[in-house]
Amino acid sequence: MPQPPKPGVFVPTDFNIKGIDLNKAGDPALPEYFEVTRIDSGELLWPRSVDINKVGTPPKDQTTYGAPDVVRLAGIAVPQPGQPGAQESINTLRRWTFGRKLSIEQDGKYPIDLQNRRRVQIFFPGGKGGAESLNLNRMMVRSGFAVVDVFAPTIFDTKGWLNDEEYARTNRLGLWKLGIVINQRQPPPVKTTTNTTVTTTTKVVTPAPSTPVTTP
Repeated sequence: MPQPPKPGVFVPTDFNIKGIDLNKAGDPALPEYFEVTRIDSGELLWPRSVDINKVGTPPKDQTTYGAPDVVRLAGIAVPQPGQPGAQESINTLRRWTFGRKLSIEQDGKYPIDLQNRRRVQIFFPGGKGGAESLNLNRMMVRSGFAVVDVFAPTIFDTKGWLNDEEYARTNRLGLWKLGIVINQRQPPPVKTTTNTTVTTTTKVVTPAPSTPVTTP
C-alpha cells in the first residue's frame, strides 16, 4: 500500500482497492461500460449498462442498454436531500458523470447496504484530455462535496481518503467553503451548567421542603 502523501499531492492511482468488476471492455460476459441516467443524491445514482456487439454482414455495432439500477457510492457521506449542500453535491456528480463512460466496481465483502442497494466505487475519465481514470467516490471527498463515511463498512481504502478530506477542509473547497458541515463532522453535544445539551434537555426537579413534625 502506498504511503499517505502530503495533502497537496494527488496521485489518482493511490488508495484504490480493487472491487468486483461490473463491466469490462472486451469481456463477452460483462457490459462495455455504464452511463448514469439519474441522480437522487450525492451518493445515490442510477446507472445503466451499455453493451456493444458486432452483428450482421458486414458487421455493424449494435448497442444494447440495460435497465437502470440504483447504486450507492461506498465510503462517503453527503448531505441528504433537503439539507444544505445536497444540491451542490448532486451538481458535482452530474458534472463528472453525465455523458461519460463509467466503470463500476462492487464491494466484494459488503456488496449491498441495508436498503439492498449495491455498494460501489465508480471510475470516470478525467485529467488532461480525459486520459486518467479517477475514483468518483474519492474525488467527491477531495473536492469537498462529501466526507469519508467512518461508520458504514467497506473494503475500499477510505482511510487513505481521509487525506483528501483534510486537503479539502484546509483549502476550504466545496461545502467547506460554504460553511456547510456534514452531520458526521458536527461536533458532539456540549453540556452546559444547567444540565442541558444541544440535543437533549435534562429537567432538574427540586424536592419541596418537608413539613416539620411536632411531637406532642
